[in-house]
Amino acid sequence: MRLRLYSLRIGRAARFSSKVGQSAAELRKTATAQAAAERPKSSRPGARADEMAECAAVVEGGKSMWQRFMCGANDVVRPVASLLAPLVMPVLDAPSQRRVDAAVNSAACAR
Repeated sequence: MRLRLYSLRIGRAARFSSKVGQSAAELRKTATAQAAAERPKSSRPGARADEMAECAAVVEGGKSMWQRFMCGANDVVRPVASLLAPLVMPVLDAPSQRRVDAAVNSAACAR
């Protein structure tokens, strides 16, 4: 679509170039320069990383002292909890498993 519009602009420019006083080549150059200026920034990996670091600094700078403390505490607790989960979850889940077993056994005896 963009290429088509660009072609239409060049075609119109070539038709009306005698009125404006510019040749089609000059109009093509100006249209190309204008399209290049409107193009979004390049996505070079280094530029994106710098931009993300800058945005993260702005977001981090907008947090209160309590929010920063809780983020730090969360960063410490999360890996510890993931290491302890296989040990702690069976202990926490045992009462529920006993209730399910009791319900299944009582339903099997009732038949």
